[in-house]
Amino acid sequence: MGSLTDMIRSARKRPFAAVLICSLSLAVTAWFALSLADYYRIAESSFIESLFVLSPEQLLPRLLITSLFLFSGGFAQWIILRRSRSPLSLFEPETLYRNLLDTTPEAVLIADTGGRITFMSPKGLELFGFSREQILGRNTLDLIHSDDHSKAADNFKQRLKNETIPSTEYRMVRKDGRAFTAELSATLICDSENNPRAILATIRDITERKKASEELQYRLAFERIITSLSSRFIRLAPEEIDDNILYAIQTVGEFAFADRCYLFQISSDQQSMSNTHEWCADGIEPQMQSCQNIPTDVFSYSLRMMSEGKLLNIPRVADMPAEGSAEKEEFEREGIKSVVCVPMVRGGNIIGFIGLDSVQRERTWSDDEIALLTIVSEMLTTAL
Repeated sequence: MGSLTDMIRSARKRPFAAVLICSLSLAVTAWFALSLADYYRIAESSFIESLFVLSPEQLLPRLLITSLFLFSGGFAQWIILRRSRSPLSLFEPETLYRNLLDTTPEAVLIADTGGRITFMSPKGLELFGFSREQILGRNTLDLIHSDDHSKAADNFKQRLKNETIPSTEYRMVRKDGRAFTAELSATLICDSENNPRAILATIRDITERKKASEELQYRLAFERIITSLSSRFIRLAPEEIDDNILYAIQTVGEFAFADRCYLFQISSDQQSMSNTHEWCADGIEPQMQSCQNIPTDVFSYSLRMMSEGKLLNIPRVADMPAEGSAEKEEFEREGIKSVVCVPMVRGGNIIGFIGLDSVQRERTWSDDEIALLTIVSEMLTTAL
């Protein structure tokens, strides 16, 4: 089978010569066969005479038959070469590898032992936004976010030592600077003497997969929190209320990645309010001690909104209206950049509110964060 394949490969490289040889071979074979037939038919002639000494009656039929074999052999060889060309080419190593690289859904790159890129598949060029000329010769670290450079460099060194490295998640960077999440698998390429020659890596964009996974985990965490808090606030003994309120506001604050979460209660005469429970993230200064017995008329703007059943949602404290100047001044004193508060209402009266602060950055509170805050406010209203 191997010799036949070699013959076909050789024929494909020199198709004219192959057709000519095949045709001549069949023509010579036909001539010898006819000569042998004449030798037995004409007893007085020798075989040599049958080959070369021909009468006119013998010559014409022999030329016709030989020519027919000559043409038929050439045509048959041409058909064989035509039909063998396409299927065979698919299994030639160079063509096979090229087809695989061109059609694989993953980006493929090859880097030398110094980390310089020597090959990038079409999918890789499309993924990163480079042309072939722009990518060749670059260092592989140029494609990786600076936060992951150390991890990538360590893994590259270990791979050169032929140590097993599992598929690794990296933040990678496109030509235009946009970052995306990718999964990279690397294989060491060695020469015949087992010396490292290059690294072959496959890269898969997993941004959407990771986003979907994070959204699922977020939703599951949201549901677990609601279930957990609901079970805690069923039939609470009076001495258990404070600890469970602290647990609730800490849980909400951590889920929302807030800097503070707190509970304010309003006095029964509606004249003052106090911060009774507070949770702060690491490094955030508590404010509970300075927020006691505050006259409600100082924060009339916020309380008026919440008494109407609205929530106080301020993504940017610096943009608060003039009528909320007292609240703005207090928020700025506490270093608050964004805030959201949900009222606790009983019998038509606001008895307090639960809120989230963002101190380190301005932010827009998500619908889920506000929904969780609302659910907890209802639980606390029932518990107090």
